Amino acid sequence: MKLSSLKNQEKTASFKINDGVYYTIDTMGVAILDKRNNNHFFLLYPEAAVFSMLFGSHNKTISRQMLQVILDKTKVDTERFIGCCINKWRDLNIISEDGKSFNNKSLQ
Repeated sequence: MKLSSLKNQEKTASFKINDGVYYTIDTMGVAILDKRNNNHFFLLYPEAAVFSMLFGSHNKTISRQMLQVILDKTKVDTERFIGCCINKWRDLNIISEDGKSFNNKSLQ
């Protein structure tokens, strides 16, 4: 998927952490356990910052603004980086499109 089409899709798509996938956030990054197939992943900064802001208990608009500051990127570059992270996590089957509104377990 091209990033330009992802940017438009992100405005309407909603994502959730898949069933059987668990995570914890600590000072070193985000540890992810996929119990469905006994895989594990460890996300380091800056990817961990994106994950924790998008799937933590944060308002999506504030999350994106905070990420722009944390990553020290323009709005366009921040959205592009978020899109790359989302694509990677979908490919790893950590998240999927949901269709639900934003809450602790989903990103819209």
